[in-house]
Amino acid sequence: MAKRLQSCLCCCLCQRWPVRKASIVIAVFGIIINVLVLIGELTATGLFVPQLQAILYHYEEVSRQNFEDAGSPEESRSDFEAYWHRLQIFRDLIPWAIVVEVTSVLLSLISHGSLLYGLTQNRAVFMVPYLLLHMISLVCSTILLFVGVICLCVAATGGILAGIIALLIGGIILALGFYLWSVVNAAYIEIKHDGKDGIEDGACDFNFSEKLPVNEKPLHFPA
Repeated sequence: MAKRLQSCLCCCLCQRWPVRKASIVIAVFGIIINVLVLIGELTATGLFVPQLQAILYHYEEVSRQNFEDAGSPEESRSDFEAYWHRLQIFRDLIPWAIVVEVTSVLLSLISHGSLLYGLTQNRAVFMVPYLLLHMISLVCSTILLFVGVICLCVAATGGILAGIIALLIGGIILALGFYLWSVVNAAYIEIKHDGKDGIEDGACDFNFSEKLPVNEKPLHFPA
């Protein structure tokens, strides 16, 4: 019985530390990647976004000039106006797309930082933001993958082959994402199971070996 208990304890310890260390590696790697992506996005915003907007303005000016050179035909006005409207929508969406992307990177960076703090301090509650945000991201990515594959198979020429390739590549990436999430979730369960979440070491260190004082005189209660 003692050997079996010792074997189970060693097995638990061997499984416990790699999971937490792997989760710490995931957190650190995620922080580094998100910082690099954030720097790249801010750099691209300052360098390439003005150029992209200038290109869209140029396309609109060329289209308007072509329309005037053609004598402003009324039968083609609706087509030209629809094209100008699409260019205007693209220009308006660029700042919002940047805001959404930077916000998502910041949220991912914060969740990875919170995950790292929770792992190093044995505080499972700080791991919850990572688990929630990344599960939502994985579910949304899965839905988008299937929608994209269906669109490729239906709309594109030779789309079935392209859809199969996209499904294989996207499936591998999503499988890796779900696996990493399961590793962090296992570390979260271990920390919760240890009962250390939110409890400082020694905060509940009662000395049960001390004898409680006993009154020398018995207590008398009125009848």
